[in-house]
Amino acid sequence: MNSKLVDYFNHGLKKTSFVLIFSAISGAIFPLAFAPFEWWPIAFLSIGSLLYLILYQQAVSLFKLGFVWGVGCHIIGSSWVYVSIHEFGHAPWYGAGLLTLLFVAYLALYTGLFAFVTGKLLKKYSQVWLLIIAPLVWLCCELIRSYLFNGFSWLSTGYSQLNSPFGEFASYLGVYGVSWLVILTSTAILLLIINRKPRIATITLSVVIFANLFLAFDVIEEKTQFDDARLKVGLVQPNVPQEIKWKQIYFSKIMSKLMTETDKLWQQDLIIWPEAAIPAYEQNVEPIIEKLDELARQSNTLLILGIPDYNDELDKSFVALKSYGKKRLTYHKQLLVPFGEYVPFGDWLRGLIQFFNMPMSNFSPAVTPQQPLMLKNYSVIPAICYEVAYPNIMSQLIDKVENHDKPMFIVTISNDAWFGDSLGPYQHMQMAQMRARETGLPLLRVANDGITGIVNNQGRLIEQLPRYQQAGIKTSFLLQNRKTYYRQYGMSSVLFLISLSILLLVLDQGLRRFNKKR
Repeated sequence: MNSKLVDYFNHGLKKTSFVLIFSAISGAIFPLAFAPFEWWPIAFLSIGSLLYLILYQQAVSLFKLGFVWGVGCHIIGSSWVYVSIHEFGHAPWYGAGLLTLLFVAYLALYTGLFAFVTGKLLKKYSQVWLLIIAPLVWLCCELIRSYLFNGFSWLSTGYSQLNSPFGEFASYLGVYGVSWLVILTSTAILLLIINRKPRIATITLSVVIFANLFLAFDVIEEKTQFDDARLKVGLVQPNVPQEIKWKQIYFSKIMSKLMTETDKLWQQDLIIWPEAAIPAYEQNVEPIIEKLDELARQSNTLLILGIPDYNDELDKSFVALKSYGKKRLTYHKQLLVPFGEYVPFGDWLRGLIQFFNMPMSNFSPAVTPQQPLMLKNYSVIPAICYEVAYPNIMSQLIDKVENHDKPMFIVTISNDAWFGDSLGPYQHMQMAQMRARETGLPLLRVANDGITGIVNNQGRLIEQLPRYQQAGIKTSFLLQNRKTYYRQYGMSSVLFLISLSILLLVLDQGLRRFNKKR
């Protein structure tokens, strides 16, 4: 590296403005590693830059450093939140901007916490311990963000590596384990570049590369099951604009769109409509439901669709996925989208601005344990929209399948029209693909305006419909299941990594104190 450039950069690290701008830019490029760009090496550059600043800058506090990195990251990567609030929540631009900035600031707290804790721990340990500290703290912060207050797992680092060589680890470590591996590798590369403990850094990178090659050859994973099981499917993408979806005068037009595409598909084994495909409570459109059920039974089809559900006894509304035809089954959404499907502190917030009074924003989460859809020849693991971002929900449903000797696959329905023309739908699809890769199960995704598609058991998108187009997919796909390590043992590998890292740190401190006393 040019010595003058290094000198200039090191001089800049003494200036507050330089450090903050560099940190913000480092965070802002991080989303480029995710869909739709998928420039996955950017993740290592972005995180490596943050780690370098933690090590060498002294102009700003550690927390502020990480916070600014997080603001840069989420103001770009989560920009679809503004689109949802402004364009479809009808909040004025300044109100939508303020709410989005508050949300971004909340998310940035976690990277601020990462930088603070990592920097403080490094004062007790030598720089080589960064290989243990940085992945551990990052992983813990990411897990807290993904589960606290129902969680927000968007832009979890592991997703950026879905189609990179590091994606091979997802079947064993899951998305959070891949996050840990990305931070470990970023740290090793940084230590190698700055020539601090190059031997240990080289060994670390060598182990990662060797492990990747080992997994790429599929040495330890169980063989594919159900090689000859095929299912004829039809996926319906009606492309209903969000601004008309809940207006009663457009109900007939919406149903016409759905039936036009479905009439071409009735001979398929399975037909899927998107989330809230019928924009009315099931109880209010019983003649339509009975007609759909009859058509499905006549063609020996299972029709799965999204429709709101109301329970008179409980006086609660649910976001539901229901099946008709071969078998009538119901699944209620377990994890709701705040401000979209329910309004936190609704008694205080409703009425302040139109965004808090959006139609169909008074749902309740499922009140009873939910089951997968278990049928004669296969089982369906359901996920409604946001739920597919949570691997624990998928794992819990898979564990409830009665017969694991039959094929399984994931069906996720969504209404990504809320995201508008933003990064959101592509990031959402990437998360769905990760669930397929983790579990070794194929996945069918149907969205109102896209992305609708079929994902194989390796997480590869093998067929899809273009966005903003009324269309359908009519095809057959192989029900190949891989019995992945992650599907069998879930988060155990992640918990092992956390426990081992903490143990090593504690042992080091214990040995130091022991040696001082001698």
